[in-house]
Amino acid sequence: MITTDLMHALAISVVLLAQTPETTWIIYAASLGQGTAAVIFRPAAQAHTPAVVGVGPLLSSANALGAFTTGVVGRRRVRRPSTARPELRTQGPERA
Repeated sequence: MITTDLMHALAISVVLLAQTPETTWIIYAASLGQGTAAVIFRPAAQAHTPAVVGVGPLLSSANALGAFTTGVVGRRRVRRPSTARPELRTQGPERA
């Protein structure tokens, strides 16, 4: 987990090297590195939770808190505009 944290720091700091349009590829490489580190870190952190809080009643609270924070902070979903799939659009009151 320490190694993945160092990978995160390295990936984010490499972004500072992209200062011209020709070096924007560095941002994509840094994003790939950061995403790879996150894929490794999250399961390791979840597996380490019972060792930190024990297997008693605090485990369910810790799992709930971890699921909430991962759902709120860890996921970045980009929604497509409604024009992407017109068959899924609903008619509002102005179109009725």
